[in-house]
Amino acid sequence: PHPGYHLCLQRQEQQVSVDLWELCYQVCFRNYNPLLDEGVEIDTSLMEDDTVDVDWQRLDAKVGELVAQVFANLPSDG
Repeated sequence: PHPGYHLCLQRQEQQVSVDLWELCYQVCFRNYNPLLDEGVEIDTSLMEDDTVDVDWQRLDAKVGELVAQVFANLPSDG
């Protein structure tokens, strides 16, 4: 178990809760799937090739893609 941090979005009668820890896991791990009960693999593509430093541009791009997916999957008005 982990502490719960949720982003709660509401538009009229529709509500969506985004688990921010799950979003972080998707960023840090490769092909993370919370429904599968198996080990995780660190996404080393987020590291500089010649050091162990974070490649901030790659990290920013991955976060941007995941957040865009969250908003793309929100319920529509229709």
